[in-house]
Amino acid sequence: MKKEKNKKNLVIFTSIIIYALLYFFLIVKYIPNYSLILSGLFTVCLMFVSYLFYGFQTYSMNEVRKKVIVRVAIGVFLYFSTIYLLGFLTGYLKNAYSLNILSILKNLFIPFVSIVSLEIFRYIFINSNKESIKKVSLCTIFIILLDIIINYHFMGGNLLKIFVYLTVVIIPIIVKNIVLSYLSYQVGWEPCLVYVLPTSLFIYFVPLIPDVGNYLTCIIGIILPIFIFISASRCINEYLSGKESKHKRLRLILLDIPLLIIVFMFVALISKYFNYQLIGVDTSAISPTVDRGDAALVYKKIKLEDLKEGDIIAYQSGKYIIIDRVYSTNDGAVQIKTEIEKSNDEENVKTRNLSEEEFIGKYKFRVRYVAYPTIWVKDYLEGDPNEVR
Repeated sequence: MKKEKNKKNLVIFTSIIIYALLYFFLIVKYIPNYSLILSGLFTVCLMFVSYLFYGFQTYSMNEVRKKVIVRVAIGVFLYFSTIYLLGFLTGYLKNAYSLNILSILKNLFIPFVSIVSLEIFRYIFINSNKESIKKVSLCTIFIILLDIIINYHFMGGNLLKIFVYLTVVIIPIIVKNIVLSYLSYQVGWEPCLVYVLPTSLFIYFVPLIPDVGNYLTCIIGIILPIFIFISASRCINEYLSGKESKHKRLRLILLDIPLLIIVFMFVALISKYFNYQLIGVDTSAISPTVDRGDAALVYKKIKLEDLKEGDIIAYQSGKYIIIDRVYSTNDGAVQIKTEIEKSNDEENVKTRNLSEEEFIGKYKFRVRYVAYPTIWVKDYLEGDPNEVR
């Protein structure tokens, strides 16, 4: 029986690998317009094959499943609330898809079928191999590969574009599918669909889409599944261990809510859409007050004419963010040093006016060294890492 199941698993995994190779080397290259249809057909076939191999069993934890569905729905509601509220700060994009009823149904059909088929396949396979965490993990890895295929679009050879695709698309897909496999393993496929369907399909029928940018898209795409995992796992653990205690409710208030607030504050500070911004310092002219690799908090809601001589500021120079002091102010013009020439015992300081386009904000305080990973990645992707500044 075990050998027979292993053979069936091998057939399924091999078919996913073969389709992935066909997709990347043939479909994308020669018939890209049919890639979505072919991926949808493949997921439907995968679902039916898994049903023929393993059958369809149901879980018995109906009570906890309903609670998990409610918590997942709350997470999805918070997701949409967050991105649409952020849209007031970042702006909205008009939906590129036609919004008449027939067009919406046409655009929704294939993605809807693909998502439902994939989640039912996940449920059937995981439910049939629950005794082996290794097989469940392998299933998750292959579903991640399939999900990446379904969401794949050619990025070209630009290293920066590939990096953006990796962070905005692939990393959230990985985190999402780990959580979906956990939900499917514990309570079934229904919570997975409550999570995936609205977050994946809303772009086909809403008139306005929040333009939150790559950074916030990546962060929110990671935070949402983590939030759902924490909320659902606690619900499941409470069900397995007995009724929820006052101590657990108190922990939710005293620990989880402040932690969630801290996470969103950190996201807000790193983004560019609020009055305060946490930035990675590429170059500092005032070391050791602020050094390269530090994260500096700057206040952005200040005008150039309000700055005084000696104020520490952050500004953009080309692709680098520089921390320096205001050298002088004259009739609202802010001057910064560009070069210091030494002749004998005298110093000749060359300056220029700082433009509003370059100015980021006024420095408040720093966090030592935490921005180094960001700086290294940026140097590698955008310039020579050995460049002397």
